[in-house]
Amino acid sequence: MAGVKRTRDGNVGILTLNDPASLNAMTPDLLGDLAVSVGEMTDDSAIRALVLSGEGRGFCSGQNLKAFDSLGADIVAGVMKHYWPALRALRECRVPIVVAVNGVAAGGGFSLAMSGDIILAARSASFIQVFSRIGLVPDLGSSWLLPRLIGRQRALDLMLLNEPLSAERAHQWGLVRQVVDDD
Repeated sequence: MAGVKRTRDGNVGILTLNDPASLNAMTPDLLGDLAVSVGEMTDDSAIRALVLSGEGRGFCSGQNLKAFDSLGADIVAGVMKHYWPALRALRECRVPIVVAVNGVAAGGGFSLAMSGDIILAARSASFIQVFSRIGLVPDLGSSWLLPRLIGRQRALDLMLLNEPLSAERAHQWGLVRQVVDDD
């Protein structure tokens, strides 16, 4: 079942989105488990930092469109009920969160990556907004976070044109702290 793997390395809690078949696509269950995982890890006062990554060949491909109905008829209410707690847990976390992006961070997955404090990216990583392809405005914090991280014009280009942003370019623009080898 999709969820979040919890491990630790000394004082570092490691959270891994664990639905590699869907490139760790967002569902209410996955993000609900993420919110709980952040809380459980940081309840331990020995934890000094968290690392968030994705299992397999992608960080997070965004909303799982097959699970879209699980948000209910009122999409905004569904997002606030099921997704906001995870993003809030990340943004209000008492310890720094390093997001390790492997593969694609698309749509809401891009937003999820920006919810951490530091983003590291594998050389093969890419970031893409994709929202306008399906007639949506960037959600889960993208419209607020992205312009503040890379500037208004670059953010608009990404949001409107849906062109992928490579890890190297994301580093040049200041979105990513460091680009590392894939392994």
